[in-house]
Amino acid sequence: MVVRIVGFLFLTIYGCVFSWAQSLESDNHLIDISVPQVSLLSADDEAFVHFDVHGPTEAGLFVTTLHDSTIKLKYSTVAGSNSSYSVFARIDPSPLAQAFRLNLEASNYSTGEGLLGNSQGIIQLSTSWQPVVTDIGTCYTGSDPSAGRQMMSSLEVISTSSIQAGNQDGFKVFYTITD
Repeated sequence: MVVRIVGFLFLTIYGCVFSWAQSLESDNHLIDISVPQVSLLSADDEAFVHFDVHGPTEAGLFVTTLHDSTIKLKYSTVAGSNSSYSVFARIDPSPLAQAFRLNLEASNYSTGEGLLGNSQGIIQLSTSWQPVVTDIGTCYTGSDPSAGRQMMSSLEVISTSSIQAGNQDGFKVFYTITD
Protein backbone atom coordinates (compact mmCIF):
# COMPACT_ATOMS: atom_id res chain seq x y z
CA MET A 1 0.00 0.00 0.00
CA VAL A 2 2.82 2.37 0.85
CA VAL A 3 4.46 1.53 -2.46
CA ARG A 4 1.26 2.38 -4.27
CA ILE A 5 0.92 5.69 -2.48
CA VAL A 6 4.56 6.57 -3.12
CA GLY A 7 4.18 5.53 -6.76
CA PHE A 8 0.99 7.55 -7.09
CA LEU A 9 2.67 10.60 -5.51
CA PHE A 10 5.71 10.15 -7.77
CA LEU A 11 3.55 9.99 -10.90
CA THR A 12 1.47 12.98 -9.75
CA ILE A 13 4.55 15.11 -8.99
CA TYR A 14 6.29 13.98 -12.22
CA GLY A 15 3.15 14.79 -14.25
CA CYS A 16 2.84 18.25 -12.69
CA VAL A 17 6.52 19.08 -13.26
CA PHE A 18 6.41 17.74 -16.82
CA SER A 19 3.27 19.71 -17.70
CA TRP A 20 4.73 22.85 -16.09
CA ALA A 21 7.93 22.38 -18.07
CA GLN A 22 5.91 22.08 -21.26
CA SER A 23 4.19 25.41 -20.55
CA LEU A 24 7.60 27.13 -20.63
CA GLU A 25 7.99 26.32 -24.32
CA SER A 26 7.41 29.28 -26.68
CA ASP A 27 6.46 29.89 -30.25
CA ASN A 28 6.24 32.94 -32.49
CA HIS A 29 4.69 34.21 -35.69
CA LEU A 30 5.38 37.05 -38.07
CA ILE A 31 3.18 40.06 -38.68
CA ASP A 32 3.73 41.41 -42.17
CA ILE A 33 3.19 45.14 -42.72
CA SER A 34 2.83 46.56 -46.22
CA VAL A 35 2.92 50.36 -46.69
CA PRO A 36 2.25 51.68 -50.22
CA GLN A 37 3.74 54.91 -51.60
CA VAL A 38 1.12 57.67 -51.45
CA SER A 39 0.97 61.32 -52.46
CA LEU A 40 -2.15 63.46 -52.03
CA LEU A 41 -2.42 67.21 -52.65
CA SER A 42 -5.18 69.73 -52.06
CA ALA A 43 -5.44 73.49 -52.35
CA ASP A 44 -8.08 75.32 -50.30
CA ASP A 45 -11.41 74.46 -51.88
CA GLU A 46 -13.21 77.66 -50.96
CA ALA A 47 -10.33 80.15 -51.11
CA PHE A 48 -9.39 82.26 -54.07
CA VAL A 49 -6.99 85.12 -54.58
CA HIS A 50 -8.43 88.46 -55.63
CA PHE A 51 -6.18 91.31 -56.63
CA ASP A 52 -8.06 94.59 -56.83
CA VAL A 53 -5.78 96.72 -58.97
CA HIS A 54 -6.34 100.37 -58.11
CA GLY A 55 -5.09 103.22 -60.21
CA PRO A 56 -2.42 105.52 -58.84
CA THR A 57 -3.33 107.92 -56.05
CA GLU A 58 -0.86 110.57 -57.13
CA ALA A 59 0.01 111.95 -60.55
CA GLY A 60 3.18 110.42 -61.92
CA LEU A 61 2.83 107.13 -59.99
CA PHE A 62 1.42 103.80 -61.13
CA VAL A 63 0.25 100.48 -59.74
CA THR A 64 2.71 98.75 -57.42
CA THR A 65 3.18 95.04 -56.71
CA LEU A 66 0.20 93.47 -54.95
CA HIS A 67 0.46 90.57 -52.47
CA ASP A 68 -1.94 87.92 -51.16
CA SER A 69 -1.48 84.86 -48.94
CA THR A 70 -4.94 83.32 -48.56
CA ILE A 71 -4.19 79.94 -50.18
CA LYS A 72 -2.96 77.02 -48.08
CA LEU A 73 -1.64 73.90 -49.74
CA LYS A 74 -2.22 70.61 -47.93
CA TYR A 75 -0.44 67.35 -48.72
CA SER A 76 0.10 63.88 -47.31
CA THR A 77 2.84 61.56 -48.54
CA VAL A 78 4.40 58.20 -47.80
CA ALA A 79 7.72 58.14 -49.61
CA GLY A 80 9.68 55.06 -50.60
CA SER A 81 13.27 54.52 -49.56
CA ASN A 82 15.63 56.96 -51.29
CA SER A 83 12.74 58.86 -52.89
CA SER A 84 11.06 62.20 -52.33
CA TYR A 85 8.21 64.25 -53.73
CA SER A 86 7.96 67.76 -55.14
CA VAL A 87 5.03 70.15 -55.58
CA PHE A 88 4.89 71.89 -58.97
CA ALA A 89 2.73 74.80 -60.13
CA ARG A 90 1.80 76.40 -63.45
CA ILE A 91 -0.81 78.75 -64.91
CA ASP A 92 -3.10 78.51 -67.90
CA PRO A 93 -2.40 80.88 -70.78
CA SER A 94 -4.05 84.24 -70.08
CA PRO A 95 -4.24 87.54 -71.93
CA LEU A 96 -3.24 89.18 -68.64
CA ALA A 97 0.22 87.60 -68.93
CA GLN A 98 1.14 90.46 -71.30
CA ALA A 99 0.44 93.03 -68.59
CA PHE A 100 1.11 91.22 -65.31
CA ARG A 101 3.54 88.69 -63.88
CA LEU A 102 2.16 86.28 -61.29
CA ASN A 103 4.71 85.08 -58.74
CA LEU A 104 4.22 82.34 -56.17
CA GLU A 105 6.18 81.52 -53.03
CA ALA A 106 5.64 78.65 -50.60
CA SER A 107 6.33 79.71 -47.04
CA ASN A 108 9.21 78.03 -45.25
CA TYR A 109 6.87 77.04 -42.43
CA SER A 110 4.14 74.43 -42.64
CA THR A 111 1.90 72.83 -40.07
CA GLY A 112 2.00 69.06 -39.74
CA GLU A 113 4.72 66.54 -39.13
CA GLY A 114 7.45 64.69 -41.00
CA LEU A 115 9.71 65.74 -43.87
CA LEU A 116 7.59 68.64 -45.18
CA GLY A 117 10.05 69.73 -47.89
CA ASN A 118 11.84 72.93 -48.81
CA SER A 119 10.41 76.06 -50.41
CA GLN A 120 12.05 77.02 -53.70
CA GLY A 121 11.58 80.72 -53.00
CA ILE A 122 9.75 83.08 -55.34
CA ILE A 123 8.71 81.37 -58.56
CA GLN A 124 7.61 83.31 -61.64
CA LEU A 125 4.65 81.26 -62.83
CA SER A 126 4.33 80.36 -66.49
CA THR A 127 2.52 77.72 -68.53
CA SER A 128 5.35 75.25 -67.73
CA TRP A 129 5.41 73.22 -64.51
CA GLN A 130 7.87 74.71 -62.01
CA PRO A 131 8.95 73.33 -58.61
CA VAL A 132 7.53 75.19 -55.63
CA VAL A 133 8.37 72.74 -52.79
CA THR A 134 10.99 69.97 -53.14
CA ASP A 135 12.50 67.20 -51.00
CA ILE A 136 9.19 66.15 -49.45
CA GLY A 137 9.45 62.86 -47.57
CA THR A 138 6.86 61.00 -45.55
CA CYS A 139 4.70 63.69 -43.96
CA TYR A 140 1.33 65.35 -43.56
CA THR A 141 0.40 69.03 -43.26
CA GLY A 142 -2.92 68.68 -41.45
CA SER A 143 -6.40 69.15 -42.84
CA ASP A 144 -8.18 71.80 -40.77
CA PRO A 145 -8.68 75.27 -42.29
CA SER A 146 -5.67 76.82 -40.54
CA ALA A 147 -3.34 73.93 -41.51
CA GLY A 148 -1.08 73.60 -44.53
CA ARG A 149 1.74 75.42 -46.25
CA GLN A 150 0.98 79.10 -46.91
CA MET A 151 1.23 80.06 -50.58
CA MET A 152 2.01 83.73 -51.16
CA SER A 153 1.01 85.23 -54.49
CA SER A 154 2.25 88.53 -55.87
CA LEU A 155 1.16 90.38 -58.97
CA GLU A 156 3.64 92.67 -60.74
CA VAL A 157 3.02 95.06 -63.61
CA ILE A 158 5.34 94.18 -66.51
CA SER A 159 3.73 96.20 -69.31
CA THR A 160 1.88 99.36 -68.40
CA SER A 161 0.59 99.84 -71.95
CA SER A 162 -1.12 96.41 -71.88
CA ILE A 163 -3.36 97.21 -68.87
CA GLN A 164 -6.96 98.07 -69.71
CA ALA A 165 -9.60 99.32 -67.28
CA GLY A 166 -12.53 97.02 -66.57
CA ASN A 167 -10.64 93.80 -67.32
CA GLN A 168 -12.08 90.94 -65.22
CA ASP A 169 -9.85 88.15 -66.50
CA GLY A 170 -7.50 86.20 -64.26
CA PHE A 171 -4.92 83.47 -63.93
CA LYS A 172 -5.81 79.86 -63.15
CA VAL A 173 -3.10 78.22 -61.02
CA PHE A 174 -2.63 74.44 -61.13
CA TYR A 175 -0.71 72.32 -58.61
CA THR A 176 0.58 68.76 -58.80
CA ILE A 177 2.76 66.54 -56.62
CA THR A 178 5.18 64.03 -58.17
CA ASP A 179 8.02 61.78 -57.10
